[in-house]
Amino acid sequence: MNKLFLPLVICVVLTACASKKDKATVYCEQGLVLDSLKDYKGAVAKYDSAIAINDSLAALYLARGVAEASIINSLENKQKAMADFSNAIALKRGNTAAYIDKGNVEKALQQYEDAYDDYSMAIQVDHFCTEAYCKRAFINCLLKKFEDGITDCNKAIEINPHYSEAFYYRGLIEVQMECYNKTLDFDAAEADYNKAMSIKPNYAEAYLSMGFLKSLKGDNAGAINALTRAIEIKPDMMSAYAERGVIYSKIGDKERGDSDIKRSIALFPNMDTTGAVGELIKTGCR
Repeated sequence: MNKLFLPLVICVVLTACASKKDKATVYCEQGLVLDSLKDYKGAVAKYDSAIAINDSLAALYLARGVAEASIINSLENKQKAMADFSNAIALKRGNTAAYIDKGNVEKALQQYEDAYDDYSMAIQVDHFCTEAYCKRAFINCLLKKFEDGITDCNKAIEINPHYSEAFYYRGLIEVQMECYNKTLDFDAAEADYNKAMSIKPNYAEAYLSMGFLKSLKGDNAGAINALTRAIEIKPDMMSAYAERGVIYSKIGDKERGDSDIKRSIALFPNMDTTGAVGELIKTGCR
């Protein structure tokens, strides 16, 4: 789930739980605390207890699904998360967040057509959901439907001209489209990344993508600067260390290259494999 929605989910879950038995409320609160501490397995156990007391609250299934989906490299937990999101949808039709979260898990499992359908359902429920348009845009990109992806990003920008993610995703798609068509003109993508970063100055993923783009253009110094900025913002960004290490090695700085590669390997167990760049960076021009 998008971190921006976490406070809203917490309020919804606590409000729902507070109207039920006190014990369920306690389990809800404990689960939310563990969630915030990234103890996702502990959070799931608490939500299990709350649902055992009251199994009719969509918000509880949504919260448990988010925690399940956050457990790294666990196929079983991702499958359980999808079941929870389906339950949340069944209990509360028009649950935009559940459709988006279910789509996120399907994307992680490379079930792209299913993810496309769920993001489309989120848009059907809320025609102004910029997040759903951007998520569907990315799926369109993975399916090589580049023009459709750009159309979705344009719609998100039309709804909110200051939505940095829409410019970021449009840039990603433009890079992949240029690579796929072998035209290799990255000016539009670079402009979109710059726009995303101007709206959101600490946008680590945009700096990471800019680093890859600069590398594709042969601008090693520019790539290193962008990747270094990504690392400054997000010190555990494995992909930034890996790419910077490759570039350092390419320009003959073996010491820095080896250091970055070792750092990326050390971070690998905590890598977010569902990230947009993580899925696209080994395709197209790479």
